[in-house]
Order: sequence, then structure tokens, then C-alpha cells
Amino acid sequence: MKLNFLFAPLLWISTFHFGYSQKAYIEKEIQKIIRLDDDIHLEGGTATVIGVIDGDSVYTIQRGTLSLDRIEAVTDTTLFQVGGVSQAHLILLTYHMMELGLISANDTVGRFHFAEYAGSRLNSLTISSLLAHTSGLPPILPSLVYLKKNSDDEYRYYDRHLIDSALVHWSSTHPMGGHQQISHYNNYILSKILWAVRDTRVHNNGIMIPEMRHTWFLSLDEINKQSIPSFFTTFQRPLPLPHFNGLTNAMGMVSCMEDLVILAKVWMRLCNRTDFQQAFLTPLPKKKKKHDTFTNGGFRIIDGEKSGNLYLFTGLFKGSSAYFCFAPKTHTSVIILHNAGTSQHVLGFHIMRMINYQFTRTY
Repeated sequence: MKLNFLFAPLLWISTFHFGYSQKAYIEKEIQKIIRLDDDIHLEGGTATVIGVIDGDSVYTIQRGTLSLDRIEAVTDTTLFQVGGVSQAHLILLTYHMMELGLISANDTVGRFHFAEYAGSRLNSLTISSLLAHTSGLPPILPSLVYLKKNSDDEYRYYDRHLIDSALVHWSSTHPMGGHQQISHYNNYILSKILWAVRDTRVHNNGIMIPEMRHTWFLSLDEINKQSIPSFFTTFQRPLPLPHFNGLTNAMGMVSCMEDLVILAKVWMRLCNRTDFQQAFLTPLPKKKKKHDTFTNGGFRIIDGEKSGNLYLFTGLFKGSSAYFCFAPKTHTSVIILHNAGTSQHVLGFHIMRMINYQFTRTY
């Protein structure tokens, strides 16, 4: 009994020390990458949070403060706008609803009887075409370009009524379907469908799912802005908080590292399911050799060599950037949140290579 009594705390201490030393090693290597790679620029913003999942271990690293004049340090629950990474949440929400039998991939927009789309060709679009960005919708609706009055806050004037009327007008003169082109209007219509399904098992009062306590599909006007870092251009010019107005549910979601780690773990668990792979991770044919490969769920695919396919989303706007990548084969993931409009994909790739022992450069 006495030996067991002594062994338990010693085991806990050695495990704690190993975990701490692993985090310290990873943090040291990441700092080295940031310092020595000329393509990585974190100095434009004040706040960066990095998450690394390696098997059963999770390490998070926080750098900086909420703004230049606010000394509060960022944490794992600091809120960031994640932009295009919002689609990772939309896909998970879609699959959850499919599992519950609330929707199916072949459901059309018309099934949900949106009054604003009455008689429109938009009603023929399916959930699967919206997910895969094969609906034919354009990256930019020409009739909304005039609303971009402030280049630092491009979507403030895009309310839902204007977006819907512009979509209906565009669809009246253009056929639906066709080749793939990435358009946030696919996510916009998909989010309309998901929110039209009233079921507290999948979302409730603006929260995506109960497990993600800090992730919101709400306007910034409805959130306490004091908990969100200030936003900057690449050259540290202060910006107003990005405001996506009618596009908030599709591309302006607010989340944090704590919730994105949960999301990544769920994604990697679901990747073992055949139906999930077929619905969201099947590669689409490429138009040209140099073009990126995308899945029918909208993920960009990178060949990770030994680690297998890397699936990723990036969210990049003038005042914020987010990176979300995972490799199901090795159960590894990297998540980066930053409060300046500079892409973090180079840093994300280097960290993925590091934790998968696939360095291509020496630091």
C-alpha cells in the first residue's frame, strides 16, 4: 500500500513534467520558425493564439495582448472572427443534422420555402452543391459591388434583403450548377437552411452546438466587443471590427481556440466514417494541373506525403486571419488565430510538418 501511495504522485509528476517539456519544446520550435522565416509576419497584429493537436495531446500557445493600448493577455477563450473557417463549422452542423434525419444532401433550397426565393431558380440548388461550391454562384454579385463604400469594412452594407434580392436577380439570367468556383454565397444560402431547421439539439440561441460555448453566429453588435482583439492591417493600421452584416452566419462567425480544438477533434473522429468521407472529403476533379484540389465539402487538399492528405480552411480578411488544418491519418491538427490581415498558412504548414516529422527546411 505504501509503495502504491508513493508511486501515484510520482507518476503524475513525471507525466506532468513530460507534457510540460513537450509543450516547451513545441513552443521553442514555433518561435524559431516565426523568427527565421521571411514569409511569416505576426508583427502586424498584437494577438496570436496557436493550437497543436498531436494524437491525444493538445498544446496551445498564446502571444500578445488584445490591442496596442490594452494589456489584457489573449487566452484560449479570446474571441476572433474566423472568416472562411466558418465553413468547417457549417459542414459539421450539416452532418449533425443529416445524422438526426433533419436534412439530406439531396434536399433542395425549395424544400425550405424561403419566401424571398419564391419562383427563383435558386430553389433547384441542393445542399450538396452548396457544400461543394458547384452551384454556379459567382464569387461576387455584380449588383452589390457599389455597396463597398469603405474598403476597410467591405460588407457593412450587405444586409440580408439586399443579398437575397441580388441572388434572385442574378439567377434569373444565369443557369444553376456547372463548374466549381468558391463563393461565400454558397455558405450564405447553406446557413439560411441550417438556421431554418429549428432543433435545439443542433443549435440554440445563436450558439452552434452546446459543446462549443463560445462560438456564435451572431452580429458583432450583439457580442461584448471588449472581449475581442482590435484589428489591424498588415502594417498595423487600426481597423474597425470586421462587420459582415447579412453574411455573418456564413463567413463572419466568432470563435475561439478552445472551441476550435473541440471542432478539430470531432472532425478527425468523423473522418473514420465512410459516409462522412463520401459526403465531405471526396476530391473533386481539377480543371488544371496547377489548381488546388478541393473536396465535395469545400476543403482544400494538400498531399502531406507520409502524413497523408491535409485538409484545410483559411479565413483571411483585412483585419483578421484564421487557419484550420488537420491530417486524419496521423491525428494531427494545427489551428491559428491572429488579429491582422496577413495569411498564416505558411506558419501552419511548417508546424504541421514539424509535428509529423516532415521538415523540408532546416531551422
